[in-house]
Amino acid sequence: MEGNNTASDWWAWKPGKIQGGLTSDRACDSWNRYEEDYATMQSMGLNAYRMGIEWARVEPRPGMWDDGAFSRYEAMMESLSEKGIAICLTLYHWVLPKWVADQGGWENPATCDAFLRFTKEVVARLGKYPLIWCTLNEPNVYTMFSYVTGEFPPEKRSLKAAHTVTRHLLTAHAGAYSIITDSLGGSDENEEPLIGIAHNMTDFAPAGPGQLDRAIASYQARAWNSSYLEALTTGVMPRPFGDGKPIPDLAGSFNYIGLNYYSRRTVAFRLNGISNGFSKEVYPEGTRFNDFGWAICPEGIYNCLLELGVLKVPVYITENGTADAKDTIRPRYIIEHLREVRRAIRSGVDVRGYFHWTFQDNFEWRAGYTQKFGLFALDPTDPELERTPRRSAEMYARIARAGGVTEDIIKEYLGE
Repeated sequence: MEGNNTASDWWAWKPGKIQGGLTSDRACDSWNRYEEDYATMQSMGLNAYRMGIEWARVEPRPGMWDDGAFSRYEAMMESLSEKGIAICLTLYHWVLPKWVADQGGWENPATCDAFLRFTKEVVARLGKYPLIWCTLNEPNVYTMFSYVTGEFPPEKRSLKAAHTVTRHLLTAHAGAYSIITDSLGGSDENEEPLIGIAHNMTDFAPAGPGQLDRAIASYQARAWNSSYLEALTTGVMPRPFGDGKPIPDLAGSFNYIGLNYYSRRTVAFRLNGISNGFSKEVYPEGTRFNDFGWAICPEGIYNCLLELGVLKVPVYITENGTADAKDTIRPRYIIEHLREVRRAIRSGVDVRGYFHWTFQDNFEWRAGYTQKFGLFALDPTDPELERTPRRSAEMYARIARAGGVTEDIIKEYLGE
């Protein structure tokens, strides 16, 4: 979102690997356009914003803190606070300082120590601002794409490396939880800091009634969804991503959980390797898909929320949205998913908040700028990077101002 994070591993990654042959470049240029964007959020009635702090930007070389970068982040957070917009701060969203990547990244146990040093610095300088702390974004997605399928840097395909990386990520999370709690717990600025991870969950369904299809859907749901939740509660990360050994201080190292939900996968068993999950996707006739080819299933967010409800902690939906360049799918997608969120709340799940992904079209990792998730359209080739509101932006603002989806909104945007 910020752009020009030149000291990072993603900046150094080969442009030819990214669709369109581009780099992140300016991205949305949020680094320079934040006041404009935050003013727009305020005018829409948004009361919370999820942002990240780029490790590579504040520590471009080992032990060298960029005071100017920290000052800019403080100005961003001060601006949000003045506008009455609460902050959800993500510490690690897949991007490493290049010097960390060059030293082995998350395969190197020293990265845990470096991350905790970074966390201490962020808390010391900016700790009074965030309401919600997200230590890690989607560790399952990062590990899968970077160390199993090899689609993201460092492009490895090794289950052994994935075990190591998962262990180190969760070790870093546990350490960061302790740092934030010890530093901010009971302070006047933040009586009880909310600390957790943003966990990507998919709703898995068997393609057929057969035992093998049901077994592979259950296996994938456990590997992708519940194994990480088990690790956070017991301190032991099970296979296939874990090594089954206890991780010190991990058990109970969260007092909320973030849910990133997008899609359902309907799977049939196939002997085609672990990177394919020993499955093939087979969808019923009539299934709707977004521009990314992801199946749209609003009921899936309800199922995932019910699973999280067992943890008995607050739940924040830290990401939910859809790739839809023409904005023909997004209005219905948002309304139908919010309807399922309400159903989960009525079923007893303590859902506290919802963050739409995303505010404006963004750099979507390997897909570059080809997938449009934004409420606001943004063309990366536009010298001005003009933010153009889509119809769904107008609808989302009405939902925010009303505090929910009203009958008038449903009639206007869905024709129902």
